[in-house]
Amino acid sequence: MERESPRSDSWNPPFSKRGRMSTYRQAFAGISSRFEAPYGHRVYEVHVLPVRNDDGEIFAGMTITQEITERKQSELALQNALQLLNLHIDTTPLAVVQWDCHLCVTRWSSAAEKIFGWLAEEVIGKYIQDLHIVYEEDMTAVAEVSDRLLSGQEAQIIQYNRNYTKDGRVIYCEWYNSSITNEEGSVTSVLSLVLDVTERIQAEKALRQSELMVTEERAQALERERAARIELERASRMKDEFLAIVSHELRSPLNGILGWSRLLRTRKLSPEKIEQALESIERNAQAQTQLIEDLLDISRIIRGNIRLLVRPTKLIPVIQAALDTVRPIANTKSIQIISRLNFDIGLVSADPERLQQVIWNLLSNAVKFTPEGGRVEICLEQVETNVQIQVIDTGTGISPEFLPYVFDRFRQADATTTRNQGGLGLGLAIVRNLVELHNGKVSVASPGEGQGATFTVQLPLLATYSTLTPEEPLIQRQTAWDTKVQIKGLKILAVDDEPDTREFLKTALEQYGAIVTTAASTREALKLLQLVKPDVLLSDIGMPNEDGYALIRQIRALSSEQGGNVPAAALTAYTRQSDRLQALTAGFQIHISKPIEPIQLLKIVATLAGNNSN
Repeated sequence: MERESPRSDSWNPPFSKRGRMSTYRQAFAGISSRFEAPYGHRVYEVHVLPVRNDDGEIFAGMTITQEITERKQSELALQNALQLLNLHIDTTPLAVVQWDCHLCVTRWSSAAEKIFGWLAEEVIGKYIQDLHIVYEEDMTAVAEVSDRLLSGQEAQIIQYNRNYTKDGRVIYCEWYNSSITNEEGSVTSVLSLVLDVTERIQAEKALRQSELMVTEERAQALERERAARIELERASRMKDEFLAIVSHELRSPLNGILGWSRLLRTRKLSPEKIEQALESIERNAQAQTQLIEDLLDISRIIRGNIRLLVRPTKLIPVIQAALDTVRPIANTKSIQIISRLNFDIGLVSADPERLQQVIWNLLSNAVKFTPEGGRVEICLEQVETNVQIQVIDTGTGISPEFLPYVFDRFRQADATTTRNQGGLGLGLAIVRNLVELHNGKVSVASPGEGQGATFTVQLPLLATYSTLTPEEPLIQRQTAWDTKVQIKGLKILAVDDEPDTREFLKTALEQYGAIVTTAASTREALKLLQLVKPDVLLSDIGMPNEDGYALIRQIRALSSEQGGNVPAAALTAYTRQSDRLQALTAGFQIHISKPIEPIQLLKIVATLAGNNSN
């Protein structure tokens, strides 16, 4: 038996005297004992065994003691490590899931409970196929990873897949899977660390979507920039073409005007040639006038400054006046003009002069594009509550590609230098705008090139036209008044800083018996006003030093005896609506645009003289 230590009090109770006696009694009773006994800083493992003789009888007890201090320290360290590991497992945001070799859950951490929603007791002992945790479309990939891990093909696999939570939500997870093997190298289990990356995936998706949107917006911006550049280039090209056409259309009449003027100055032309020269000069001057009027009208359209003097209007006189204007041109080309007019058509609310401009534009356009010997037809009829005017020609027609652009500004089917017809491509744009200002519609139809065209204008009828008095267009009225103009003996003061204009006014009016005095400036006009005592004043607006507005204001400040009430007309090249209003506000009775026809000049003078009391 081993010797009792002198420090027996520091031993565990089994090593105390009483404890030893108890273990010995057990030994003599045939019971073996094993226990650990700390002694100071050491730990011992004690075995107490019964000792038997040859007859099997117990005759003694034997004690075997072994120091196990290092082993106990290792076990304690392992225990602490396991406790620390479990603490980390319980506190880490990573879910810890352990599976056996049959993919049955053996560990389910608290983080797994938070991520997936199932408690450990609901999951442990269940197989992966029973959990319904894997998204259907990802099942195949998960099975492949499991096979590679359990077969030992790979020891670690990182996998990304979608999973279901207990409440049916779909989440995105990253699985860090590791196989665990025994000493023989056989896989005994799989440890999975799971990170919920749903927010990250959603953020990445949002970022990709944002990047995609930015890319699309950039592409759209580039496309808009490209389209804008193309449009700018097209506009620049159209501008260049337009300027070239304007230059051509201005220079061509000028060539005839200047050429014939210089030939006339030679005084070597026969009477027939002189008449031809005068007709050519007049025709080309009218062409230039129309060109300028179209440019001014399109400028007013762009700025929205066109104003209509609307009144109840009968269409027959308007159409006939337009026909009278265009018929001479048609006759030179042997073009037959046919009128099919319903004389019972009611009135429309319209500006007669502007409406006549519409019809004249359509007729002249038809005549221009109809070859010699062709036919132009104008029809007037009622369609439901509208008046319908149609201009039908047998001309060159319009290609289907150009039809949508017929009424666009500065657009011509042929804008090349080899085109057969002149013009700026403004007439039909003006037509559309004027018709729309009358609350009407205009359209065009053509079977194709060489097959003619039909232009249709529809205007609303006046519902109560029977009680209204129709107005005739200005040109129609002028034609009726030609023989009634009486200005003989009228004293007229004409003010203009341009000598040619002064001479034209003087000559034109004196031919009809008027007494004309001219002035080149406002100051000179004020002096002559007191001397001449004119019946009518004609004044330019744009003059050096003091303009026509200053002149009329100073005149209106005079007394009646001094000529302050003299009837006055502003005869000017300033033709905007604002210019007209400014002239009337300043004190003129009428605003007339240059150039002016002699007959129109006579009528204006006669009208002003007849209204002398105003």
